[in-house]
Amino acid sequence: MQLHEIKPELRRYLRGYMLDYDNFEVMEILPQDEDFAATIMHDKRPDAYKPWCVQYRGSGRYFFSEVEMHDYMRGRGWI
Repeated sequence: MQLHEIKPELRRYLRGYMLDYDNFEVMEILPQDEDFAATIMHDKRPDAYKPWCVQYRGSGRYFFSEVEMHDYMRGRGWI
């Protein structure tokens, strides 16, 4: 698993999730409350169809671009 400069105190949010760490790099963790965080991931494969991913509470949303992903997160009030 690669963690893209993730603060050690935020890594606890990843425990218990079976994320695809072989193909995705965790870019950011956005805490939402004491137990849950939105996890921003980027696909390391150069031919990825939708390389950006937001994982939250066991569900994943995939995006074509970082801009599209940020628009989604703004709509949710996460950024």
